[in-house]
Amino acid sequence: MEKHSHDAVYYGVVNLLDNANIVGAVDVWRCRICRKLFCEDKRWGLTELVSYVGFPELAEDERWAVLVCRTSAGLTWSLVAAKPGKTLPHSCTKELVCDVNVDSDFSVHSISFIEGQGNHRLYLLDDYINRELEIGYEGIENVETRR
Repeated sequence: MEKHSHDAVYYGVVNLLDNANIVGAVDVWRCRICRKLFCEDKRWGLTELVSYVGFPELAEDERWAVLVCRTSAGLTWSLVAAKPGKTLPHSCTKELVCDVNVDSDFSVHSISFIEGQGNHRLYLLDDYINRELEIGYEGIENVETRR
């Protein structure tokens, strides 16, 4: 497709839950011309503005995802651009930084095991648009939107 100025319109949301409590959301926007997705994370209690204007654009082979880390200290999550073979720098805690590698099936694993390191999961956002994603329960992948 020819290069163009994106005309992004609101497309939907992915609500992120931890044990049925909302911990954040990801707003999803879509270009009306090329159908490319753009994402913006929303965290409860966070009022700082991001340093850029507009939507970050992914490379053709990347997909928007949420990287979830569960440690004994709690749960953290981040919006990431994922693709097989990509290494994602990640902080399990303020003191513990590790690299997480994305496998061909979009599962993740830490490159080297570190004591106290979290349990990591990667969820592709296009699978959950306008749905709730339960990221806090072990073994429960998602919860249908309650109506």
